[in-house]
Amino acid sequence: MGFKLSTHSYQIIFNGSAINIIDLDNHEMIAKFKDLKFAYRGMLNPNKNTFVAKSNDGVLAIYSLDSMTLISKYKKRGIRSPQDGDFCFGPQGSFLNLEYNPKTLLSSVVVHDDVTLEEKCRYFETEHFVLNTVEYDNQKEMFYIIGFERLCPTNPRDSQNEYFEMFFDGSQIIQKDKITFKRYGYLCYLKNTLRWHPEYVHS
Repeated sequence: MGFKLSTHSYQIIFNGSAINIIDLDNHEMIAKFKDLKFAYRGMLNPNKNTFVAKSNDGVLAIYSLDSMTLISKYKKRGIRSPQDGDFCFGPQGSFLNLEYNPKTLLSSVVVHDDVTLEEKCRYFETEHFVLNTVEYDNQKEMFYIIGFERLCPTNPRDSQNEYFEMFFDGSQIIQKDKITFKRYGYLCYLKNTLRWHPEYVHS
């Protein structure tokens, strides 16, 4: 089975060892990509006829649904830990990836080009953030991020955390609000278990 994405014409199936493209007219497989290992998730680009795939070892890949080919591939050197952080497309050719640092146990927001995957910039490397989800809010025209801040940076495994939701415009934090651990867990559940419903999040 595996994770699935769907367009009007195709179904994209991620099973960890390959990405299969199924033509919905005749239900036949028309493409099979084996460029990534452990790729269980992806996302359609709302601005182009492409999609991104992310593997658990931190490799990103962009594929074209027009030519059914791999366009670009990216992996940051030195990243060996599981990289199952969230990701999303934004406006003006941007793609945001939540990257986890295995040494500090903290997260960064990495902005890539949504075609070449060239790394444009990084944010929050000096903060003590652990980021769980990122989504682009079309109404506010900003990125919505859920995470927490480690209040004891000298002991990253300490349980004293401050949970938050924030709006990020692609270069700076516009709004950051504290939330309870219960709300944090609820929002993460909506994102990671159910389909994302913005009306639930921003109510």
